[in-house]
Amino acid sequence: MTCTGEGVGGTHCCYVNNETCRYLVENQAGRRYACSLYLKFGSWEAMNVSAEYQPVGRFWQSVGQPHNYCETFSPVLCCQSGVG
Repeated sequence: MTCTGEGVGGTHCCYVNNETCRYLVENQAGRRYACSLYLKFGSWEAMNVSAEYQPVGRFWQSVGQPHNYCETFSPVLCCQSGVG
């Protein structure tokens, strides 16, 4: 899969509890969709330990995913396109 920040069908993949993640930003850092916490902290490691991310990480853990699940979507703040 090619990392484009466009998501499958042009939509994003940033959903938490079936709602768009509040940290999703559009048209930032040269991407259609990006994580504002990643942009703010500059790395997944720093983001994962930030106070802002903790509620998101706890949600992922509550549904059986790792606390750092957001970083597993892609290594560089994007959703996957359907091509590549």
